[in-house]
Amino acid sequence: RPVIHVPNQLIGVPPGSSATLQCNLEASPKSIQYWTKDTGEMLITNSEYLVEEELNNYYMTKMTLTILRFEKRHTGMYFCSAKNSLGETEGNIKVYEIEVATEAPTEEDMTQAGRGYTGGSEISNEVVFGAGGATPRSRNNDHSSRHHHQDSTKAQYIPQVPSQPPGDHGRRRPPGPPSSHRPTRRPTSQLPKYQWDISAAPRLLPFLLTPHLLLPLLLCLVTPLALP
Repeated sequence: RPVIHVPNQLIGVPPGSSATLQCNLEASPKSIQYWTKDTGEMLITNSEYLVEEELNNYYMTKMTLTILRFEKRHTGMYFCSAKNSLGETEGNIKVYEIEVATEAPTEEDMTQAGRGYTGGSEISNEVVFGAGGATPRSRNNDHSSRHHHQDSTKAQYIPQVPSQPPGDHGRRRPPGPPSSHRPTRRPTSQLPKYQWDISAAPRLLPFLLTPHLLLPLLLCLVTPLALP
């Protein structure tokens, strides 16, 4: 009985290229070998296929089937069969289509994909802040459209009113003077209350030695001594 060895039972082929299917046959006595497809048709050499056989020795043969120009209709299961007086055997090979890899995107394509184009207008990822919230801004290729959106790109400033501390709701505070007109206190060198300024004694001494003050002062000093 013939014996068939299949090196590759699964082959992927890109469209438009060629592919070679191979089966190694061992048979003694000599066999009859052929190729078929899962559709039931027998394959022979024509404009689509090339069938070849290479005899290595008396009982070993290499069978090859070449798909000259692969198309989607060539996908499926292929069978290499051999038959002699002792029996019949076959090997199978599955062929599938490989998708062609696309070219890597250029920098310009990636930029356009990031911005996007709708109806001839260019949409960017910029955001405009206004009273109505944040909205995306679209830039048209026309210069007049850019000028129209120029004013909307400026962010509006809304002042924040400080909230009153808890417990002060409904209570009005008297308005105070502006911070720029508030009086500032200056440090003074006044002496504490009930403290004598000794530095002024030399200036008061001539005044105390006058006759109208010196006589009462002497009387105050002598009177306690004269009393028993």
